[in-house]
Amino acid sequence: MNRSLAFAALILAYAVAGAAAESRRQPAGPAGPCAAATAKVEYGRLLQVPDALKAEVEAYRAGWREVCAKKARSLHALLLRADAITRSFAALLDKSGIKETKFEELHELLGSAYPRFIPAFQGSMIEYEYFEPDLAVFARQAALGDAEDKTFFASHRALYGTDPHAFPWLKRTWDQGGCVRFGSFDWVAAVARIEGLEAKLKGEAYRKRLAELKDRIRGYLTDPAVKRDGKKPVVDSCAPRPRTIAELEKTAKGLQARKGWEKTAAGLRKTVDDIRAGRTDICNDCLR
Repeated sequence: MNRSLAFAALILAYAVAGAAAESRRQPAGPAGPCAAATAKVEYGRLLQVPDALKAEVEAYRAGWREVCAKKARSLHALLLRADAITRSFAALLDKSGIKETKFEELHELLGSAYPRFIPAFQGSMIEYEYFEPDLAVFARQAALGDAEDKTFFASHRALYGTDPHAFPWLKRTWDQGGCVRFGSFDWVAAVARIEGLEAKLKGEAYRKRLAELKDRIRGYLTDPAVKRDGKKPVVDSCAPRPRTIAELEKTAKGLQARKGWEKTAAGLRKTVDDIRAGRTDICNDCLR
C-alpha cells in the first residue's frame, strides 16, 4: 500500500505500507469464502491476468472448496497460498501501466468483483491501495481449521482490534489518524500475547504476522514522540497528561522485564524525562 499519513512518527501504529495490512479490512460482502470458492470467475478486461496467476487463484479456490467440504482442515495452507497470490497481483499491478483515469474501474475489480470469486480477499485502489487476504474472514471460518488455526484466530480481535484501518492501540478520530490509547490499551499484555503465540505456533504465515505486529509495537514505543518542524515533539495521547505519563512509566517497567525489549523500555523512560523537562509535549488528537 502506498498511502502516506499526515504524521510520520505514528505510521507504525496504522495499518499501512505493506505488512500487516489485514487490519485494513472492508466490510464483508454477501458471499462468504465457501460461496466465493464456487462462484463464476470473471477477471474482466482491464487487468490482463496471466494464465500462471489464474492457475494460482484456481488452486487457492480449490483449497477452499476442500476446507468447506471438510475434506481438508488447514486454513494456514490457504493463507500461504493467499500470500503468494498477493505478491503476484502486486507484481502485476506494478507493471500494468494502468492510467490513473482507470483507477475507479480497477478499484471496483479489486474491492468488489474479484472478492466475489477469490475467497477471503479484499482490495482497493482509492485512498488505500492493496489486494490481500482478509484475516477477519479467515477468523470467522476458524472452526473449519485445525488446532493451530484456531489458536491463532482466537486472538484475532485482541491482536487487530475492530477498526478496519487501525491497530487496537489507536483511536481513529479522522480518516488519516487519531490519538494513541494510553491508559486503555495494555501494551505489555499485547506483547505477552504475541510472544505466547510465537512460542506455540509453527506456521510461517502466522509467525510472520506476529513478528510484524511486534515490530510495529516496538517501533512506535521506542520513540513515541512525533517530531514537528519549529515545534516541540509531541505524544498524541487519548488520555490526560498525568495518566499518559503514568502509562508510559508502567509500560516501560513491564517491558524492561521482557527479553529483547530493553531498548524500547529505555526509549519510553527517555520520553517521560523529556516530557517532565518540557522538551516534549502531550496533546490529544492534535496532529491533523
